[in-house]
Amino acid sequence: MERAISEFCTKIIDNDCTLMYFSGHGMEAEGINYLLPIEPRYDPTSNCIDLNAVLKGLNNCGKNLLNIIILDACRADKNNDTWKGKAINQQESSKPAFGKAFTSNVRIPVDSQFAIIFSSDSGTVSFANYISIPLRSGGIDFNAKWKQNGVIVAGKNELGTGPNHLSLPVGLYVDEYKNVYVADWFNSRIVKWEFEKESSRWMAGGNGKGNKDNQLYFPTDMIVDRKRDCLFICDTGNKRLVQWPLRGIQSGKTIIPELMSYGLTMDEKGFLYICDYEKHEVVRWQVGETQKTVVAGGNGQGDGPDQLNCPISVFLDRKQSVYVSDYGNHRIVKWAKDAKTGIRVAGSENSGNTRSQLSKPRSIAVDQHGTIMIADAGNHRIVAWLEGAKEG
Repeated sequence: MERAISEFCTKIIDNDCTLMYFSGHGMEAEGINYLLPIEPRYDPTSNCIDLNAVLKGLNNCGKNLLNIIILDACRADKNNDTWKGKAINQQESSKPAFGKAFTSNVRIPVDSQFAIIFSSDSGTVSFANYISIPLRSGGIDFNAKWKQNGVIVAGKNELGTGPNHLSLPVGLYVDEYKNVYVADWFNSRIVKWEFEKESSRWMAGGNGKGNKDNQLYFPTDMIVDRKRDCLFICDTGNKRLVQWPLRGIQSGKTIIPELMSYGLTMDEKGFLYICDYEKHEVVRWQVGETQKTVVAGGNGQGDGPDQLNCPISVFLDRKQSVYVSDYGNHRIVKWAKDAKTGIRVAGSENSGNTRSQLSKPRSIAVDQHGTIMIADAGNHRIVAWLEGAKEG
C-alpha cells in the first residue's frame, strides 16, 4: 500500500482532486492512528500503516488541490483528543467528520484543502459494530457462497456428556472470533468450542438439570453480549431468561421469570428481541428496564397479519426488520421496523412438504441478499428462500 501511495503521489499535478478510499481495519495506539491492511499481531509501528505518514505523502504534491480521504476503519477513542470533531479551519462540528490528528502534522499548500471523512460512532465505527453481530443477525458476507458439504466444528458422531461431546444440541451462536457457542439441550449446559479446537469449554449450567442459580434445564438458545461481558440464555425448561457472566462467576441470575422462550437475538444498541412462545409475540427489551415493547404479534394466538402462533425463532436484519419463525402457522413472517402487521415471506397457509410449504420451521437466518435460510424441522431439511420468491 505504501508503494502504491508513493506512485500515486508522483502523478498528482496542480489543481487535481485526489480521492483515497480505505476500507478495512484500523486502530489507535498512543495517539497515532494506524490502518491495518492485514491482521497484524505485533508492534503496530512496524506492522501497520501510520495514517499521518500517508497524509504527508499526499502533501506538497501540488497547489490548489482537493484531497479527499474516506476511511471506514479507524476506531474512535473518547480519551483520545485527536478524535474531536473539527473541520480543517478548526470550527466546531456537530458530527465527527474531520480528524484533528490527521491535519495537525500536515502543512496544507496554499489554497489547497484536506478533507478526511471517517466513520465514527460512540467508541467504535460502523464496520466494527457489524463484525460483533452474530451471523444470525446479518453479519454474513455479501459474497459468501454456501457449500453443499459441511465440516464438523463441534461434537462427535455420538452423544455424550464429555467436553468433546454434545447431546441434542438445539441452539447455536458464532462470535466474531469464529468461536461456536452451543445450547447443549439434553446436557442442560452451554458450551463453547473455540475455533479449530477439538473439545469445548463449559460456559453455563452443567451442574445437572435444575432451577438453581448454577443450573439450567433444557436451554434452547443464547447470545453473547460483549459490552456486558455475559451470556443471555433461554432457559426454556425453567421458563426464564438467565444472564450468566462469561468469566469468574459460576452461576447466573434470572432477569425475566415466567417466560417460555426458545429464541432471542440482540441489536447493536444492546436491546434484546425475545420470542414469547406462550404469549404469541416478540418483544424488544433493554436489560434493567421494566417495560417491554411488542415488535411482532401481541394480538393473541392466530394466523392473521397482526398475529403469531407460537413464535420460536427471531432474526433481526440491519434495517431492524424482524423475521419470525411462526412455528404454529408453518410460515416465516417479516415485520418492518415499527410496523403493526407482518407479511408472510416464506411458507403458505398450510403445512406441507412441497417447495412452497414449510412444516414446523425453527431457526432462521437471512443473508445480505435477503435470502432466508430456514431449518424446516417438520420436513427434516434446510430451505433457502430467495427474497420475493413464492417457493424455496
